[in-house]
Amino acid sequence: MIDNNRIERILFWFKDGDVSLNELTPKYFGLATLLKNLINLRYTGKKIKFVNLKFSSQRTFELYPGVTENHVHYYSRQGGHLAFYGVLNFHDFNALNEDEKTHFLWEEAHRVLSICAKSTKNDSLLEANDFAYRRGIETNFNTDYQLMEREIVLYGCTLKASIWIQFKNDGMEAYFTLEDHGKLRFKKFIDDAALGAEFFLEMFKAIIVEGDTIVIKGSWDADVLPMYISIDRDLILQPQTNMTL
Repeated sequence: MIDNNRIERILFWFKDGDVSLNELTPKYFGLATLLKNLINLRYTGKKIKFVNLKFSSQRTFELYPGVTENHVHYYSRQGGHLAFYGVLNFHDFNALNEDEKTHFLWEEAHRVLSICAKSTKNDSLLEANDFAYRRGIETNFNTDYQLMEREIVLYGCTLKASIWIQFKNDGMEAYFTLEDHGKLRFKKFIDDAALGAEFFLEMFKAIIVEGDTIVIKGSWDADVLPMYISIDRDLILQPQTNMTL
């Protein structure tokens, strides 16, 4: 679970010449979110609202001479904004397979964030970036994560209630789970959204219990919320029972 995010968002942006490759930003939204989540496990520095890592071809810098290669831009207003303008050879990048592209972007993100951290004298970001880099490789870039958790009591039993986000090739899905001492007892699909839909990761606000019912609360403009999930007594009191909806 990611608490007290000091960095609210990291995104990758791509531009080849004067063409913005907008389809690549959502494609790598899960990878950028993984990077943000891992960094926030260690980061204790100044709050940064937006981190935009912008990768452009050499032609882009020729067309827009006002932006220099490998330039770091930071300003503290409006919660803190950090941007990096890097060079990407799209001919070489497009020749890679999907796994190689993921590895390449992970390496590049680590490299440029190290530059950003040193440029802005942010030692905490430097350390957290190194941690995130190692951890991402160790987990084979598993982008799925636990968005929220809390301990609840149902029928006299203490359980862990969680909301999970899973990234797919064509979208994102949210699931609610109940666990008893690490054993999955209940799993329910909540909702899905397109890759890059940031609101989807922000709309869930709380998990509460009302009698035998779990209530997932969230933003008023989220159509599926609040969601009410009735939990059968036998599901909780019979240790071997597992249920997925």
